[in-house]
Amino acid sequence: MSGILNIAVLVSVGVHPISGVARYCRNDALGLAMGLQLIEAQSAQLEVFHAGEPNEAVLSEYLALGALCVKVIACADKDVVKNLTENLANCDLIITGTRAEGGRGLLPYLLAEKLGLPIIANVLEIKSAENALEVLQFLPKGKRRRVFVELPAVVVVHPFAVVELHYAHAQKSTGKIEILTQENKKDISKSIAWKPSPKTYMPVKLKAIDEKYGIHKTGHARMVEALVSESKNGIVVIEQDSVEKAQVIVRYLREHHLIDF
Repeated sequence: MSGILNIAVLVSVGVHPISGVARYCRNDALGLAMGLQLIEAQSAQLEVFHAGEPNEAVLSEYLALGALCVKVIACADKDVVKNLTENLANCDLIITGTRAEGGRGLLPYLLAEKLGLPIIANVLEIKSAENALEVLQFLPKGKRRRVFVELPAVVVVHPFAVVELHYAHAQKSTGKIEILTQENKKDISKSIAWKPSPKTYMPVKLKAIDEKYGIHKTGHARMVEALVSESKNGIVVIEQDSVEKAQVIVRYLREHHLIDF
């Protein structure tokens, strides 16, 4: 073998981190862009695969990003590795993102183990060499290193890979989505579809209990108590003369044993 002949790029359905709306996975899109760069440098065949629900409208976004065809392997989550292994057995290079935005992170490693291929993670750049790949690998603390990997191999693209994504809306109509198998379609709808359940309880409104009287009090009542001091059965003396006011004060001090006379 003089070089790369067959390249497979694995793509998934992404999830927007804020709205939760389905979108193309940017990490997988970087892998697709790397694969397109490789086939420009040499005569190789590139295929794009998605394992999962075949009716995902988001898959057409990968057509706009340069894929001529997205081959969908309809299968349940538990059969993803098995079905991908059957379709990728003869590929020289398998490119995938670090992890799917939907939560799968071990798929590249399980796939490499199943196929018996070497795997290199955190790849920033791919170059073709004689019967091998020259890749630039991301390392912690800003370090980088170049690694040579014998083919066939699995390459996991790092999110910091510097690759330009070219989006062309017109390519959505020229490309196509091909469904390879309809197996386990019933199982897919059961595992992915939402299962609504009836409301079983009403939310309980929390109320503070008054320590003095043992009754529930609203938030407004507690706020009023915090702003307005409670009356202590005192006497307000305003209109009396100074002698009467003094007598009231002396009486109060005697009642509370603050003075002896």
